[in-house]
Amino acid sequence: MPKKQAADDFAQNDQGLTDDQIEAFTPEQRTSYTRFVEVKKSRQARRRTAANLGSLRISICGDSGIGKTSLLLELMRFTEIASMPKMEDPDETVSIDELKCSTISPAELQNGEDPWNLVFIDTPGHGSQLDAMAAIRPILKYHEDQFKRTTGIFTQGLSQPNIVRFVSSGSGGHTHVDACLYCILHRLTPVDIEFMKRLSAFVNVVPVIVKSDSITRDQVFALKVNILLALINNDIPIYGFGLTAEELLALARAKVPGSAPFATYSSEFTSTFGRERNVAPLNDIADLFDVLIYSHTDDLRQLAGEKFVQWRKT
Repeated sequence: MPKKQAADDFAQNDQGLTDDQIEAFTPEQRTSYTRFVEVKKSRQARRRTAANLGSLRISICGDSGIGKTSLLLELMRFTEIASMPKMEDPDETVSIDELKCSTISPAELQNGEDPWNLVFIDTPGHGSQLDAMAAIRPILKYHEDQFKRTTGIFTQGLSQPNIVRFVSSGSGGHTHVDACLYCILHRLTPVDIEFMKRLSAFVNVVPVIVKSDSITRDQVFALKVNILLALINNDIPIYGFGLTAEELLALARAKVPGSAPFATYSSEFTSTFGRERNVAPLNDIADLFDVLIYSHTDDLRQLAGEKFVQWRKT
């Protein structure tokens, strides 16, 4: 499988907007776009090498048959993924697969260091079940079980900041899931809303639009707007990589690419839709990979640690 160009190279590109597009922004859109540019600049200052990523665990959730596994494979096409073994099934009662990867080349591996520092968790979809909750419950349980495995190692009197400091260190001393890429195809359903709301108690939820090449760019941005409005209206917290849901909404309305909900599609199986009109489909995959691996890893782990502390208090 051919590798993608490194995310470093993509990070240097601008958002491809013309002066006329920027000039047409509303005051709110201009303010959010200015914040977006500032956040992108700050990402460059905090970038690390892929080998210094530390431990990161990412789950991929959503409906059945929409391309969750294709998204996982697309992320693994980047050259920063140095090596990977076969999938492992941690729970024989439900089809949840852990794919252990490495961003550390053999030459960079330290003595005694675990090479499998990046774990993708591929989960089953809920659309194949008559009762969607029958598929959702085991996935929620998987995420919560990682908290349960950790809570026993802390004494009752240990301060919350010390607990957060330990679980967000990136040392790999626990199996908490740091981010969940929640996949959405063409429209957001009531099941998606309920699933994301429940997941958000255990993990940082990042909405991702899959098969973005099957609809027009305008339709993708309209879908981004609809998703963000639904998340805001239902009080579902998402991780915006330095931007609020309201700022992300303004960017989507201004048709600025490169932010959540991230639009993605598989380069292996692409639709001809849109290409017949000589319009390139929207693809934020490089931006998604960049913020996950290079610039916001510490923040993801920190917030996941805070979710653990909050769960532990209930």
